[in-house]
Amino acid sequence: MEKSKFEFSAVIITGGSSGIGASFLDYILKLEQNLVICNLSRRKPEIFEGKENCYHFECDLSKSPLIEEVVPKIKQLLDEKGIKGKILLINNSGFGEYGEFQNTNLSKQLNMINLNVCAVVHLTGLLLPIIIKNGGGIINVSSGVAFQPAPYMATYGATKSFILDWTLAIREDLRETGVRVLALCPGPTSSQFFKRAGFTLGEGKGMVQTPEEVVETAWKAYEADKGFVVSGFRNKLLVCIGKFLPLSFVARISGIIFKKFRKTE
Repeated sequence: MEKSKFEFSAVIITGGSSGIGASFLDYILKLEQNLVICNLSRRKPEIFEGKENCYHFECDLSKSPLIEEVVPKIKQLLDEKGIKGKILLINNSGFGEYGEFQNTNLSKQLNMINLNVCAVVHLTGLLLPIIIKNGGGIINVSSGVAFQPAPYMATYGATKSFILDWTLAIREDLRETGVRVLALCPGPTSSQFFKRAGFTLGEGKGMVQTPEEVVETAWKAYEADKGFVVSGFRNKLLVCIGKFLPLSFVARISGIIFKKFRKTE
């Protein structure tokens, strides 16, 4: 995206302290610094240090009451800053866990649903009125695993399938409002995600993208007003092939592939 085409007066992002979220912030601040940026996560993004109009709201997004508390503070800040222009919401926060479902921590699985799904719906619902009023858009970070069952990451894959389907649905709901909505579906990305999820990708580095590459793909897709985008040629190819195979067969093959991932000790 060219600087002259950057049209937002404010950006609200979740999980901007690392990985794809941090790359989004870096990309945005290189395009435009005369805007208000609000980050919601547990840790403050390093890039915010010394930056004006960059505000960190510490929040555990897996807890619904905390979302209810923080959104009015964001709205108040935008009012105080006199934000009348377009607003971009980037729902990026999320995590996964590797392993057979029966051997995973159930509390962690439920927390995953709260963060990956409930927080996205909740935050979007609370912020939509001002996004519709001011104009703008929404980017929801889904995943390449959203297109098929994901054995050994069953709950994570299902949450990302929800985000993809839900994003495409509300895109149609919002069509007459002028609000753009994009589902970003990255494949394996070089970040802390895999370590936190409890596994490594072994030697299969050919399919791993950088967060910067993923963000570049997202911006191009948003500019083109696409409903969703799969980042990376190989990932797109795998998604296309999967569409022509029986779902149960895809689940079986996915299980064989995911089982070969090395669990982090």
